[in-house]
Amino acid sequence: MEEAIGALNPHVRFVNLDDHGYSVVELTPSEARWEWHAISDRRDPDASSRLLAARRVRSGSARVLPV
Repeated sequence: MEEAIGALNPHVRFVNLDDHGYSVVELTPSEARWEWHAISDRRDPDASSRLLAARRVRSGSARVLPV
């Protein structure tokens, strides 16, 4: 399904339908940055997390870049 979503929409840069987690967005005058984190167990309040992907867009650009 993830590959199909990317194939149908060339603007999609990251898809993860398997893991539960959260995103962190940081906006500064020079760039916008996103990080996607997956958690080890959504039922455990002490669950660990891992970084799945990070992307950024520099000010004045429309190009999404990996971090």
